[in-house]
Amino acid sequence: MEWSGRSNWGLSSESSLAPMNDYLDVGATESLRVGQRCMVKDRGAGVVRFVGEVKQSQRVGVALDAPAGLNNGTVGGTQYFECPDGHGVFA
Repeated sequence: MEWSGRSNWGLSSESSLAPMNDYLDVGATESLRVGQRCMVKDRGAGVVRFVGEVKQSQRVGVALDAPAGLNNGTVGGTQYFECPDGHGVFA
């Protein structure tokens, strides 16, 4: 999968907890899979719930453990994954 666009969120596998730069790229996300725990920059820990295209760009949808997100897995009226309100974020 080839990633296009930029993200402010930065993802990393929770096992490494290494700081990430501010851009998603194949090297940073190719090992992420649905169900895997991860860290989202400036948001905290969560679980990958979606990997794919959102509004013509590749995204990773994460259900955060704490209410530090922006949505419930729904963007523009389309539901990509389910989580409580305020726990979802797309990177």
